[in-house]
Amino acid sequence: GVGAGFDSYYEYCLKAYILLGDETFLHRFNTHYEAIMNYISQGPMLVNVLMHRPQYASRPYMDALQAFWPGLQVLKGDLKSAVSTHQWLYEITKKHNFIPEAFTPNLGVYWPHHPLRPEFAESTYFLYKATNDPFYLEVGKSIVENLNNYARVPCGFAALKDVRTLSQEDRLDSFVFAETFKYLYLLFAEKEDVILPIDNFVFTTEAHLLPLSLSNIQISEINSVIENKTINFTMAASTCPVNEDASGSFSKFTMNLRSGNGEKQCDPKDASQAKKAELKLKPTELVIGNKEHQKLLQEMGVQIVSVQDGRLHLQHMPNIAKSPTDADLGLEFMRQVVEVNRVIKENTVIQPRVVQLLSVPHNGLVTLSAGPAQFGKNLTANYHVTGFTIQANPRSGCTALNNFNEVAGKIVITVRGDCMFIEKARNVQASGAIGLIVIDNTPQSSSHSHQVFAMSGDQNNDVKIPAVFLFHKEGKILVEALKDSNYQLEILVGARAVNNWKYSASADNVVSATATTEADAMQMTKTSNTDESSSSSPAANEISDPTKSNTEDDIVLEDNPNSP
Repeated sequence: GVGAGFDSYYEYCLKAYILLGDETFLHRFNTHYEAIMNYISQGPMLVNVLMHRPQYASRPYMDALQAFWPGLQVLKGDLKSAVSTHQWLYEITKKHNFIPEAFTPNLGVYWPHHPLRPEFAESTYFLYKATNDPFYLEVGKSIVENLNNYARVPCGFAALKDVRTLSQEDRLDSFVFAETFKYLYLLFAEKEDVILPIDNFVFTTEAHLLPLSLSNIQISEINSVIENKTINFTMAASTCPVNEDASGSFSKFTMNLRSGNGEKQCDPKDASQAKKAELKLKPTELVIGNKEHQKLLQEMGVQIVSVQDGRLHLQHMPNIAKSPTDADLGLEFMRQVVEVNRVIKENTVIQPRVVQLLSVPHNGLVTLSAGPAQFGKNLTANYHVTGFTIQANPRSGCTALNNFNEVAGKIVITVRGDCMFIEKARNVQASGAIGLIVIDNTPQSSSHSHQVFAMSGDQNNDVKIPAVFLFHKEGKILVEALKDSNYQLEILVGARAVNNWKYSASADNVVSATATTEADAMQMTKTSNTDESSSSSPAANEISDPTKSNTEDDIVLEDNPNSP
């Protein structure tokens, strides 16, 4: 990540190069920066990932220390990314007044305290310094107002114990004066108010000032300076000139970025690409199983490669394209694929699903976090499905099921790999199943250590049953529970768990189940271990209006059948 435990290292790599001129530090920083932007930067968000498997998130939250990153990006020269991430952080402050010590991708609170950290004020200062955009003065004004309204006490300022309740604690860290107030002062100060030529200094990670002239001072001179306790901060002609931006072009640039119009101004190569021959197939139109689309991809030198876990990768090989012009079109196609994925990541909120174990002895108390699917019946707060579970044969579910006569009316468990998710769903549905669960084939994966994703489909709308994805650890719990129940395990697959589930069997072997939600209660009676039970299809249960949530950060998405 770029937050706690990492932040100062990245900062000193770049600033050591600026101060000392040693390109070793610049090479290190650029190496890290490329990896950060490829794996850690998810749109405007900065997630923590596993070092050796960076495609997986290592934590379900982000921490407040990463708010320094836009300021460092300004120093790097990546103004576009700096504006995007800073804007996202600003949305957090608009929701909670401050940035909580840790927060979730949907702007929820993970760790609620806030010790009046300086990082967001720091990035705000550097963005204003680089752009002269008055927007950042307004952001700074909101920081000052929140400090005065919620943190000021008779003897100074107090840290926030909980940003949700705005309760305070008897604590004031030294960095509040050394950094937070320093950056806010510099943000609003006129030139005559700053007694030092601030552009001739590099800020340390604790906001101490190191003069650029240090790089020209010999060791003997430093000893002399220490003895005399004086230093001359006047700079010679080697000082980098400060761009005053008299035309206001930088502020216009950042305003365009925030309004979504920045692409046309900051990416001139797009214009030249637009003049090329128009693509015969666009990424948004691609249907993997369409033979005509496969032919067009092949002409452009784009190959579809299936990996072991069932995912499909697109690879561009110009040497197999039909012509050099087609090879160029293939390169443009791949560029648009990357852009489409970026937009999806920035604008898609993946709402997790649940698998709830209903049978004795679980009685609804065990709930497993699951990922949704971009195909099939959409699980919502008003719709879920319950039924007994069965494992597919073959386990992958990639061919017609051998145990199809046992699958009807049940929720089928398959294992990831060997084919696309949508193919598993079609085979399971053809056997009469009412739902599908796909378990990850990556050992030790879990919803706590890996980022939840939505199983992809295609443009066909033939799958009507709901489907969810379980990581390996959660899947193992489900399979073990199935075995322990002598393969008579009833579960619920839905958008959220049902509260207060009661499950009991009477003497005549009639199993009754009762569940209550915050809005309603429902009664269901099922007959188990009989021919009628195994052949009947339990209807999906409707729960009326559970839009009220136990947690502040719950998101209820509109039930749109046309949306993935």
